[in-house]
Amino acid sequence: MAGTSPQDQAAQRAARFEHETTAALTAVSDALMSLDLSDEALPAADADPEVLARQVRASLRREAGLSDRATRLYDVALDRACRYLVQVIRHLPAFQPWALAELHLYGRATANLRAVSRLERLERLYVTNWRRPEPIDLRPLRDMSVRLEMTRSDRCTGLDELGPGVRVEYYR
Repeated sequence: MAGTSPQDQAAQRAARFEHETTAALTAVSDALMSLDLSDEALPAADADPEVLARQVRASLRREAGLSDRATRLYDVALDRACRYLVQVIRHLPAFQPWALAELHLYGRATANLRAVSRLERLERLYVTNWRRPEPIDLRPLRDMSVRLEMTRSDRCTGLDELGPGVRVEYYR
């Protein structure tokens, strides 16, 4: 960084930190998306956030390419996310994942619409591609009865294959 101004050096450090933060939080998101949240798997974690976090770490390879700072952020964010997840599980005694009023899916989460299609009842589904190069595959939703909301700029496939129960609305 010799020969650059202090402002340029600060901007470079800030950009590097932003990329490391994004990489760490994306790794946490991917880890949580891969969790088995079935009724059989959750009691195995004994509703203990530390046990759940250890299970996640044991079942996944450490994200290659994370810097030391990003790895520390990954560990903290994963621990905190597991804590929040266990709190939600503990405090929603009658939670029935097959009957939701509304579901929001962003970015990589839109890749798992097959799981959404197994919901018995869903009133409204929001999907946003959000910086993802791959289009959203809407075909798993074809037989559902749901109000699907998305932006016109979201790239998707299978829109013309949706059944009559899927009402597509655009926002923004």
